[in-house]
Parts: sequence; structure tokens; C-alpha cells
Amino acid sequence: MNDKTTAPVHGGTAQADDRAAIEPPIPSGPPPVQPPRRKRGFKARFLRALPFTDNLVSVVAGLLAIATFAVGALGYVAKNERDERNELEEAVASLERQRDDLREANDQLGTEADELRATNEELEERLQAAEAALEEAGPGDGDEDPSTTTSTVGDKVLLADLEPVEGNVRTDPVAMGGEEYRYPVRIDLATFSVRTADYDLGRDYSRFTADVGLNDTYTDTDRAWRFKIISVGGPNGDTVLFDQTISFGTVVPVDLDVDGVLRLRLSVERAFPAPGSGGGYNAFNATWGDAALE
Repeated sequence: MNDKTTAPVHGGTAQADDRAAIEPPIPSGPPPVQPPRRKRGFKARFLRALPFTDNLVSVVAGLLAIATFAVGALGYVAKNERDERNELEEAVASLERQRDDLREANDQLGTEADELRATNEELEERLQAAEAALEEAGPGDGDEDPSTTTSTVGDKVLLADLEPVEGNVRTDPVAMGGEEYRYPVRIDLATFSVRTADYDLGRDYSRFTADVGLNDTYTDTDRAWRFKIISVGGPNGDTVLFDQTISFGTVVPVDLDVDGVLRLRLSVERAFPAPGSGGGYNAFNATWGDAALE
């Protein structure tokens, strides 16, 4: 027998043991069957993507907050615009109402003005008709014709019908010496300044007549006054036509030639010492009764 015995190599068993310790044993028999690998579902994928999802939610929440703020701001602006528009509409409506009121008032005034004009025209027509009827009828009994106002003293021109160019006079009726004078010329004695009255004759008259004196309302019976009638501005200057001191109760008739006289002056002066304060005499007592020109 040729058996060959192989001598063990020094250290060979130890190395084999080391390899057995390191390398797993090779199973004997058929290889094991591996179970089928499962597919990952939505939940697994969602959980796997969860960190990214958290970030996305934060972004979406921020966007939603911004959108909410923007919507609120737009709503606030829109509300303010609506309020302003409403205020403007109310103001326009108020102005329109005022305009309508003014138009109505204007129309009413126009109507009243038309009525007043119509009334005025009617009154004018009635007045013209009345004047025409009066002119056609002529002066009636007891009526004075304006062209014959001097008939009470003949054909003379009453000095009371003329306006003095200077001075202040009264022409209301008055009694003097117990006689009534309907057309006197009276000068104020209670003034300390001018006691004259000037009349423009224009050299149109030749005669002047009057009754001169103090009327019966005079109370300072112990004081006389100096009456003058003067031709003013003649060829030789002023000319005194009448000059006489007259006491209460005395009436002096005057009949003067005034031919060529341009201006006639009636004058009255004190014929007694100047009184103290208060004067002591009455107003408008110097009287030219029924003074007339012809």
C-alpha cells in the first residue's frame, strides 16, 4: 500500500481555525428564499418628506397672512372710498336742493315782480285817465286855479310865493294888529345872526306893497324893532327904501317904487340894547303882511 502520509505543516491547523473564525461558514443545502421587497407607500414618502413639508406649511401660512392683510387693507381702502363717495353724494344732493330752492325763490320773485309791474302799469293808466278827466273838467267851484293864486290881492305877485335867495322865512297865516294875514312873510327874531331875507326881482317889478309890524304872538311888548327894505346892487350900491322903528301893536303900510330893483332885501334889527343870554323875544314875529309885487 502506497499510502502517503502527509506530514502536518507546522502551524497549518491554527491558520485554518483563524479563517473559520473570520469567514462565516458556508451553509449547506439550497440558499434561503428572500421575502419580496415591499414598495413604500404615500405615508412613508410623506413621512420621509416631512421636514420639507414643515417649511412649505410655514411659507404657505406666511403667504396666507400676507394675503389676509392685503385683503383687509383693500377692504379698508374700499370702505373709505365708499364713505367719501357717500359724503360727496350727500354734498351734491344738498347743493342740488339749495339750487332748486334758489330757483323756486327766483321764480317766485319773478312772479311777484311781474305782478308789481302789472299793478304799476294799471295805476299809471288810472292816474293818466284821472288827470285827463280832471283837465277836461277844469277848475270847479271853490277850487283855486294855480295860475291865479295872487287873486286874493288883485293881480299882484305874492312875495310868499317866491323863494328867498338868502335867509329863512315862514309864510303861514298870522294875525297882526288884530287883522288876519293869509300870505305873510315872517322873519325869525330869535337868531343872533342874520335877520334878513333877499328876493331876486330881476328888475321885473315896479311896485312893492306890504303891512309891516310885529305879529300878535309877540310877547316882549316893551321892545321895538327897526324894519328896513333895501334895494341891493343898484347903480349906486345898496339903497335903503324903507327904514322905521315899529313897536308892538303898530302896523305900518308900505308902498314903494321898486322899478329897476335887481334884488330886494327885507331886514329887521334891534332898536334896544342887546339883551343878555336867552334873547328875551320870540321867533318869526317880524312880519310883512301880504307883501306883494306888481
